[in-house]
Amino acid sequence: MNKTQATSRFLQLLHGPACYGYLRVATLLMVLGSMPMGKIAAAEQEMKSVEAEGRAPGDSENARAEALADAMREAVRVGVGVNVVDQSQVRDFQLDFDRVFTASMGYVKNYKILTSSLALDGIYHVKIKADVAPGTPADNDRNVLKMLAKSRKSPRLKIQLEEKINGQSSSSTATDWFGRLANEIGISIVTDAPPAGGIAAKRAAILKRGTEAELRNSGVVSDCDYILEGTITASSGEPTLVFGSRRLMCSVDVGLRIVDPVSGSVVVSDTLEARRFALEETLSPEIACREAIRRSLQEAPDDSRKEPGMRAFRMLFTHWIAEMDLGSIFKVELTSLDLASAEKLQATLSKTDKVGAVWVRSVDESGVSVVDVESSLDGLTLARSICESLDNRYQLDRSDNRYISLRRMVQTPESIPARSEPRAVAEVSESKAATEASETKREGTIPYLPIAGGAVGAAALFLLVSYFQSKPKL
Repeated sequence: MNKTQATSRFLQLLHGPACYGYLRVATLLMVLGSMPMGKIAAAEQEMKSVEAEGRAPGDSENARAEALADAMREAVRVGVGVNVVDQSQVRDFQLDFDRVFTASMGYVKNYKILTSSLALDGIYHVKIKADVAPGTPADNDRNVLKMLAKSRKSPRLKIQLEEKINGQSSSSTATDWFGRLANEIGISIVTDAPPAGGIAAKRAAILKRGTEAELRNSGVVSDCDYILEGTITASSGEPTLVFGSRRLMCSVDVGLRIVDPVSGSVVVSDTLEARRFALEETLSPEIACREAIRRSLQEAPDDSRKEPGMRAFRMLFTHWIAEMDLGSIFKVELTSLDLASAEKLQATLSKTDKVGAVWVRSVDESGVSVVDVESSLDGLTLARSICESLDNRYQLDRSDNRYISLRRMVQTPESIPARSEPRAVAEVSESKAATEASETKREGTIPYLPIAGGAVGAAALFLLVSYFQSKPKL
């Protein structure tokens, strides 16, 4: 065998199946041998599964979202030893729970809800199991919300903002800004044209379903999950000398809220800090005010990377995820509900399967009472459970998305059970009934007595006449 053949044979053995496994092992040992032992241990422990519990005051409007954010914060602390609150520079957890939630997403890779409930002490508890790993706080809200929108079902949002510039209704600068932001994140935007249920309303009209068509055209039938409402006011003043140059001063006030269109409840409320901007003197007052509105939504006053207008969407997503993970909050309205029935309803529903918490918001025996129920049940099943808890004295009036309306049934004479009578009255009634039955029986047999008597008499007379006719005459 010459040198060329020997080299070829060696390469065949090197790339053969027998040698492949040994090469992989050798390569792995070489890589691990070149790594410090600390990095090897860190690689093995990079992903950690932990259980954590979050708490929040049960009477808070955002109790569930706050508790979920608290559980995420605790999972990060236990899993990787990082305090997200300190890193995200949150001063008040109850006010900035949404920032804690999004910051935690830089460490929490996935999680699931183990338990959630409203305790007797009024504290809402959420227990989660999370996979956490070393990372960095998610400081880019757009990327975090975009990731959440892709991994979860995005809510449908309608934007209805009122914008005024120098006291006059103006073009929708803020509406366009929020619309572009929603499209970038992945939030589904519902427009006003065609009107809510437009196609279905036309179909109902063609089929002569006048009531259905009227309901759809009036907007009673909802076509979105939430509505972004708010008032944006901008005004410009006279040019002012600022640092040696004349500038046009513009002030902006922004108040936002996100509403559930079915129940009318406000799920997000945010008022931005009033701002003043010094803009180019050459700009017209209207254009300057539009620029001031844009900057008030996009630029933070403290030079941070946070966008002030983003907070409303951040809070919406925190609320939306809590809705999906912990079960929906149903707003239940009941007419003529007394206090005893409200307490019974709360106690009974709290023990019902797939019901996490029950809040009695108001009791009005002469009007409408409001009860919030956290449940993973569908609306009709939950309404049925509520009716059964109240001894079926209520009937369903309307069920739509996360809203249930129940009306107390009016008792009719047929529905009122007969009262038990005293024994003496009952005995008299029984005696009278027996007498009437006896008389009825006799009356039923009397008409037959003359018939029977007549038949016997006729037979006797016939025999007597026959006897005298057959007797010989003397």
